[in-house]
Amino acid sequence: MFDTSMRLTWPRWPSSASSNNGDESPGDDLGATSPMSCGGDGAATAGGPDEVVEVFKPRAGIRIGISLMRSCPAHPTVRTVLPGSLAAQRRSDGSDAPIISTFDRILAINGDKPRTARDAAAMIRDAQGCVRIRLLRKPPVFVADSALKLQRRWRQRRGSRIEIVWKAAAAAAVGVAFSDALEDAAVVASVVPNSLASDAALHPGDRLVAVDAKHVGSPREAAEMLRQARGAVALTVVEAARVDQDALLASERRRRAAEADGTAEPCALCLEVPRSELVAWPAGCEHHFCARCTYKALDFGIRACPLCRAEKPRLHADEA
Repeated sequence: MFDTSMRLTWPRWPSSASSNNGDESPGDDLGATSPMSCGGDGAATAGGPDEVVEVFKPRAGIRIGISLMRSCPAHPTVRTVLPGSLAAQRRSDGSDAPIISTFDRILAINGDKPRTARDAAAMIRDAQGCVRIRLLRKPPVFVADSALKLQRRWRQRRGSRIEIVWKAAAAAAVGVAFSDALEDAAVVASVVPNSLASDAALHPGDRLVAVDAKHVGSPREAAEMLRQARGAVALTVVEAARVDQDALLASERRRRAAEADGTAEPCALCLEVPRSELVAWPAGCEHHFCARCTYKALDFGIRACPLCRAEKPRLHADEA
């Protein structure tokens, strides 16, 4: 239900050696001591957006730390670059940019053109020694436009949208009241005509889930966040047609019953009984925490599960 952007920082893999007998552990594959380029200068061959970068792999099977987009298999395009990997090392030409970046398109590997993203990943994994990768660089405008489109489509699928209201002063009223029937969700009960909330197209039944990318829980919390906000305020709203108030009420009844009989499960981080369902930690470890602790930890760049320290992303056939 929470719809906001989160800054995720992948962990740095240890540089200690490993056997790497077909497993997914990078081990010394991503060691920071490995040379970045064959010639030792680490510079890309500039030629406009079409560039050639060089990565040195001491043996075949070593991963350079990139994954490719599955949505465009015919055009191998970089999806993620693991920090600390060979692909993420900085160039020695003075720039802070890594030798391979997100949205770079792979045109050729050692002069051979890959047919699919899987081919590109396999060719990079199987290569040994000096690996020359020809890339089509995407300008920042393309990256920003793609990010906005992805965020907009994701919000549309979830029935949410972002509205911007302008509060000249913190004391200015937004003109919205929330339902008293719900304690764990900020559902709009009424909107004052010609108010900021009216200008933002808020309607009774809409649910406010975030204010300036910060998760909103109870109606009281929502009102306090709106009162303190100032300037351009971003409201993440789920439209009324996608808000199941009966399900929200049922969830609150279950929570109260669990609190009454002592079976309520507290969050392992804040040790408080959450007012909403626990959120699974995004590492596949099956540990759950309250939404506030989970999103706050992710926003600070914490990737390891606080309980089991699980953090390793799963590698697929389209990763190299």
